[in-house]
Amino acid sequence: MVDAYLIGLDLGTTNAKALVCDTAGQIIRVASRRMPLRELDGGWAEYDPGKVWETAAAVLRDAVGNLPDARAVRAIAVTSMGEAGVPCAEDGTPLYPAIAWFDTRSAPQAQALLARMSARALYEITGVPSQPIHTVHKLAWLHDNEPDVFRRLRRWYFIADYAVWRLCGAWGTDPSLASRSRMFDIRRRRWALEILDAAQIPARILPPVVPSGSPAGRLLPDVARDLGMPPDVLVAVGGHDHICAALASGVAEPGDILDSIGTAEALLAAAETPPPADVTLAAGFAVGCHVVADRFYVLGGIVMSGGAVEWIARLAGTPLPDLVDQASQISPGADGLCFLAHLRGSLSPVVDPLAAGAFLGLRDVHGPAHLARAVLEGLACEAKVNVDALEGVVGRAGVMRVTGGGARLPMWLGIKAAVLDRPLEVLATAECAALGAALLAGMARGVFADAADAMRTGVRIGTRVDPDPALARVMANRARIYRDLYATVRPIHRRLRAGAARGARMEG
Repeated sequence: MVDAYLIGLDLGTTNAKALVCDTAGQIIRVASRRMPLRELDGGWAEYDPGKVWETAAAVLRDAVGNLPDARAVRAIAVTSMGEAGVPCAEDGTPLYPAIAWFDTRSAPQAQALLARMSARALYEITGVPSQPIHTVHKLAWLHDNEPDVFRRLRRWYFIADYAVWRLCGAWGTDPSLASRSRMFDIRRRRWALEILDAAQIPARILPPVVPSGSPAGRLLPDVARDLGMPPDVLVAVGGHDHICAALASGVAEPGDILDSIGTAEALLAAAETPPPADVTLAAGFAVGCHVVADRFYVLGGIVMSGGAVEWIARLAGTPLPDLVDQASQISPGADGLCFLAHLRGSLSPVVDPLAAGAFLGLRDVHGPAHLARAVLEGLACEAKVNVDALEGVVGRAGVMRVTGGGARLPMWLGIKAAVLDRPLEVLATAECAALGAALLAGMARGVFADAADAMRTGVRIGTRVDPDPALARVMANRARIYRDLYATVRPIHRRLRAGAARGARMEG
């Protein structure tokens, strides 16, 4: 007989997922559907709020439909991408599409805010490095470009919070999502009025901020009927997807690190207090509030990681599993071939959006398998540069855990363990964001006493990858070489970029 079910709804950039687990943390079912992303000219991208809700409802029905007893569902929490949100009227009617988190249309508004407040002052309050993608700039863009929408705007919902409102009618957010807005004071855990004044954003349109895992309300009766769930299901406040994944990974103590390998690679370290801004700002690290109460995180990463592996497979015209198998036959060090993993710039700890990738040591003896091995090794070396910088901030006292699509490539994990010269603990599920939301749902329902109890129950390690000593010796030399690559090729990349710009002007 089923005791009870908890559901985590994860509304990501590409997919919506609903994960069902029991109160022992055992995953029962995961359902997935594509998110309704609409890509527009000029690099713009949006989500229709109505279609987002339709997708969320559909994936919840998919997850619940085949349960032995849907009446055993007790609670739901929602996690989502950061930065993006839905501008609504007082009654929750959407007034404009949700601008995707990575949409950079608001670059002029980001520059305008810097003219009113210094980047250092903004960072000391919010922990967020200067980028045009953050929520405060999206709201300023609406103010400047859609004045009628902005005039009628009464409620801003982050994507996860919009789903919560549709589920139970409550309006609120948590500190981890608010931390991605660039208008939240992470130390005081409240909206930063000085930033709102500078950006001309009225505080009344922003949601109340409550702890992650707080009860929001019960399912609305018509929603419960539509989803096939009992009306007493509790809806809980969730959080930002990367931070919910940290909860499901048990990454909450100082020095613990989560390596989430997707198209991009997020490297997140837990901290008790925000580190000194001088250190983290120079390294391009974001600092924010964890979903675990009284904890913070330090976040860096690689802009194109798994995406780089897929890129080289496309260039080679070989299915990725086959190419990785061929790369495994190449000697460590790729016969002198080295790859600089900056295909889309460098995010941290070197802040350089104009950085570019490079193959060095290329000779006619090298083939696609050499290129693939060099890419995997270069990405591992880039991860080490980030991990070393993170440990310089928070110390090296904890575990390092791995999740995401890249965790499905054992060869890559073996290289990474050797480069880092430390064991990697691979999470049993790749759906850590959704699982983290389910654990928060359990906290809200009282199934778990607190976050520590939820982690003891829900965190499961699938495999452990220990560094191979012989490979570690080879990779130590490669990592030393790698550290010199960026500075060595940076002037050449700048000259190449300038030449390309001149060529484009001549052609125009």
